[in-house]
Amino acid sequence: MITDEERHEMQLSADYPTGACEWRCPRCGRRVVMQAGAAGTATRIIALEEGDAQIPHTASRTGVSTLRSVTARPAVADADRLPPGYRPH
Repeated sequence: MITDEERHEMQLSADYPTGACEWRCPRCGRRVVMQAGAAGTATRIIALEEGDAQIPHTASRTGVSTLRSVTARPAVADADRLPPGYRPH
């Protein structure tokens, strides 16, 4: 079982006009952009910085959402899928 000490809490670092948002983990440097899908479709998650993908990550605007580790890898090919207006930090 994974303890709270082993989980990483991500922090919201940017919101975009498209509804996409960027989250970052202050412990391992993981950064992801999330774009909620239309009703009935999956949320798209693009890893900008992999960080420690083996550790579960949580992220919440309301205190109830969970973002599990994803297998997405940062890649040049992902650049065309980033939200309009995205600017890396």
